[in-house]
Amino acid sequence: MSLTDQERAALRMLAGSLRGQSLSTMLARGFTIEMLQGLVSAGLATANRDAIGAARTKVAHLRITEAGRQAIAE
Repeated sequence: MSLTDQERAALRMLAGSLRGQSLSTMLARGFTIEMLQGLVSAGLATANRDAIGAARTKVAHLRITEAGRQAIAE
């Protein structure tokens, strides 16, 4: 699979974090929803809603998959 520079940067950011990154953090870094959805659709990342804090607020988190790790290793 051929990745754009931005897709590769997003996957590297996800790879650098054990627990992934929140969607809001990824958007604040300039990544678009469409591009991130593309990574999830391609199986290179996963998206989950995690409950955090005492109020159990739901936050969308992205994590890299093994396929994503392999894609940036090439």
